[in-house]
Amino acid sequence: MLPSTLTLEASHALTTCTTLLSTLKSKDRKTFDSLLHPSGQICNARYQNPAQGKLLFHDFKTQFQSYLENVFSSPSVFDEAIDDGRDTVVLVDGDIATVWTPYWFRIDGMLSHVGTNSFGLAKVVKVKEAGVDETGTGESGGELPTGGAEDGNWEWKIVVIHDTARKATAEEKDRLDAEYTEKK
Repeated sequence: MLPSTLTLEASHALTTCTTLLSTLKSKDRKTFDSLLHPSGQICNARYQNPAQGKLLFHDFKTQFQSYLENVFSSPSVFDEAIDDGRDTVVLVDGDIATVWTPYWFRIDGMLSHVGTNSFGLAKVVKVKEAGVDETGTGESGGELPTGGAEDGNWEWKIVVIHDTARKATAEEKDRLDAEYTEKK
């Protein structure tokens, strides 16, 4: 379940994460990439194949790209969204946020797996600002703007994703399939 009340900053952080998930179905690679900080990484906890180990680490800039190429070029429809039957948590402290989102994942309408994404976000200077490099740190010699996200110079970027995946229990599958059918 989504929190009933969120601060403006928490709402922006959550929207960044839900937008990322929605790009899988719409195959909007440009938007997907724009939400990730170039120095970030993903850690996948996959328990279905113990021979590969439990944790897989990929940096956003290089290793994660081949996976994304497969997803965004596939003729299959990938659909990932927050599981409304489980609690979502959004925590913000200044320029960092954590967004804990239980999710479901479907391929061509069929439930593939469920899990939890834990997104770590940082508020950074928008890259389009003159003199600001792609990390949003101003290292290219430009002046960093002052103010907060509300002035339009800052945005949330995902710097880390922790992603668990497991088969849905029979109860979860029944509930999620009923909700999915109802929304169609």
